[in-house]
Parts: sequence; structure tokens; C-alpha cells
Amino acid sequence: MKESVKKITYHGIYIAFCVVIGYIFFAIPNIELLTLFVFFGGYLFGKIRGAFIGGISMFLFSAMNPWGSGLAYPPLNISQVVSYYIIGFAGGLIRPLVNMSINRFLKSLIFGSCGLILTVFYHVLVTVFTAEIAGFDYQKMGIIIIGGLGFAMVQIIWNMVTFSLLIPALIPVSNRIPALQYVDR
Repeated sequence: MKESVKKITYHGIYIAFCVVIGYIFFAIPNIELLTLFVFFGGYLFGKIRGAFIGGISMFLFSAMNPWGSGLAYPPLNISQVVSYYIIGFAGGLIRPLVNMSINRFLKSLIFGSCGLILTVFYHVLVTVFTAEIAGFDYQKMGIIIIGGLGFAMVQIIWNMVTFSLLIPALIPVSNRIPALQYVDR
């Protein structure tokens, strides 16, 4: 099989994995693993491929959402896709900064910070983008952001904890997967 076909296949399989993993905690609001695995996809496959994985994964996850397709409200879908594009890109961006020889605590701190920052970014971007399109002024947007903060905090804390615990544990495991050895980060 051609090398380019293998790469496309691996990316397709990883995107499908991300979409499916997004539904694991689907019934629990703001508890999810999609963000973590999109970020980790960027970490594994690099910035550009990570961005692609993030955007496509979120588009499919949002479009096929059984509680209401994101396609019904395009501004929401666009802001989600852009956010996850950036989350996947960030995973590839952080890889060269995280030296494999640093201790696990520091890795956990770095990845937990990434989870916190990226989840806050996601919530702000989605809220601002949809509120702007809906015609709210900046004062009302601030009220919406503050009003939704408690709801968003669940996902922010969840992602901070899961990023800090799971990504350092997934890195050594991913290094042993032969299919991932082709990756030219």
C-alpha cells in the first residue's frame, strides 16, 4: 500500500475514533473526551494533521449529534469546528516543547494547563461567535459568558484533570503502536 494511502487511512481511523469517543459520556453535560483526543491527535500527527483531525472530528460529532445537529445552527457549528481545529493544532504545537525527559509532574502540569486554556478558549469563542451572530451587544455577551460560567466550569475542570492525568499516560503507550511510527512530526 502506498505511504500516502496509509497516512490517509490512519487519519480517517483516528477521526472515527474521536467521533465515537465523543459519545462515551454523551448523556453527562460537559463531561467528554473528544477535546482530549483531538489534542492528542495533534500531538501524535503534528500541527497541520492535528488541525485537520480536530476540525473534521468536531464537524462530524456536531452534525450527527442525536440531541440536535449543529448543522441546524451554522454559527454554532462553525465556531465549534474552528475551536477544535485550533485544539488539534495546539496538540502538534506543544509536542516539541514537551521534552520526553522531563518528569511526569511537570508534564501533567503542562498538559493540564493546555486543557484549561483550550477549554476556556472553546467556551469563549463559541459563546461570543453565536451571541454576535444572534445580534447581542457586548454587554449582553458578557452576561451570557458570566451566566454560563458555572456550566462551563464543569468541562474546564474535567479537561484540566483528564489532560494532566491521561496524556502523560498515553504518550508511552502511543510510542509502542507500530502504525504511529510513520508519523513525520
